[in-house]
This record gives sequence, structure tokens and C-alpha cells, in this order.
Amino acid sequence: MTLHTFIDYFRHNTKQPPADIQKIPAQATTDTIEIHEQSNTYKTFDCRHGGPVWFVLNMYGTKTKRLESKTDCPECLIEKIKLHSIRCANCGYIILPGEDVGLFNTTRTYLPHKNKGTFADRGNNLIIGCTRPRCCQLGIHAVGTWTEKGFIPHHYENPTVTSDRHTTEINP
Repeated sequence: MTLHTFIDYFRHNTKQPPADIQKIPAQATTDTIEIHEQSNTYKTFDCRHGGPVWFVLNMYGTKTKRLESKTDCPECLIEKIKLHSIRCANCGYIILPGEDVGLFNTTRTYLPHKNKGTFADRGNNLIIGCTRPRCCQLGIHAVGTWTEKGFIPHHYENPTVTSDRHTTEINP
């Protein structure tokens, strides 16, 4: 399962009910990406590691349905997810490549997960947040997209993404 295949599968198969914000915890419930459940049958993957035939991931409190990878063992897939995803500075949930994101002004907004977030400017005044319903209630709206290369704004001129893992000059 490639990262792109996983992202498409995840978007269509999460256990988190997207429309009913009352059932979704307001904050991420864990600080890890880990195997939540797995099969008792094991196999060797293309990455040459062994692992369960199917598995369920818990990504900061968001659980996937059963995943069956042909190429990557669960640990390699988790490492790819960690490398290319970020967390919302407000709710702490995962933001995967291809998802729309908004920006919070750190000087005006209390952000519980600010220390886990990714800044969208060199001055560390704008931090990336998701566009889930609870975060949108705080006034955030989509101004860009998170990609494997970083934040791609919809309408800004030559912005820069900075974080501990990503530093990307964006040239539209």
C-alpha cells in the first residue's frame, strides 16, 4: 500500500463520523500513531519486514478500518505517515497530504496543540490547522493544501513553510 493509496483509503474508511461533530472528541486522544488491532496471521511484505496480514491504525485518536497492505509492513507505513503528515495546532488530529488546511494566528488564538503544529511563516505567527467542523467554528477556513512537500497556499505570493521536518519555499 503506497502512501497515496493509504490516504485515499483512509479518507473513505475512517471510523470517525465526519458529519456529526458531537460524537468526535474535541481533542486528539493520543500522541502516537500505532497499531490498534491486528490479525494473528503474518506475512512478509515488499519492504522485507514481517507483519500482520491486516491491521487497524490509531493516528492521534482517529482509527482506520482494517488495512491490508501489499507493499509496506505496518511499521514502514507508520513511518511514511509520520514523515508526510502534520497535526492540527488546535485539535491535534492528523492532517494528511492532499487535505485542505487553514491558518491560525498564534498571537490571537489559544491553541492546545501549538507545540505539535507546523508554522506557515518564518515569524511563527501563522500555524496550520485542519478544516474539521470544530476547528472551523473558531473561524478557520481553507487557505491552502498540505502536501508531501509542505503547505501550498491558494492565494499567497512566495510564502515559506517552516517546521522541524519541513522547510519549503513555495513558488506559485
